[in-house]
Amino acid sequence: MGNTIMPSPWESTPQEQWAQNFRDRISAVTDNLEESGVEDYKAGVEAAFDQAGVDVDADDVSLAVSRFEDSVENFSDEAMKRTTVVAAAQYLENNDADVDVGSVPGSTTYEEASEDEFEAAPRVLGDKFIQNWADSYSA
Repeated sequence: MGNTIMPSPWESTPQEQWAQNFRDRISAVTDNLEESGVEDYKAGVEAAFDQAGVDVDADDVSLAVSRFEDSVENFSDEAMKRTTVVAAAQYLENNDADVDVGSVPGSTTYEEASEDEFEAAPRVLGDKFIQNWADSYSA
């Protein structure tokens, strides 16, 4: 019997670590927007006017803030997750990837993508990232 080293169940592969980091970042982005995104943006716009030495035009500021507020309201966890699933599906469709794809199919459209498939999708993209990174060193 060879001297095979068993991987520790507590250690993640680079792909798994990348995937977990990706999931965490999506949560952080949406949490930050929900908590104080609009207020922070409004303060930033006003600070930019101040630094430029320009009197703040309330109409300009409110227009910029209201447009940002609209985009925040239309921005969702679900949209980011669906987009991630579509990206993973396109990668699988165009590559013979040797990766545990879970429930991510190929040829998925945004409308067909489900949040349930998101758990597996970052693993697929993590494999893509790690593989591309490895390929860049093997040239």
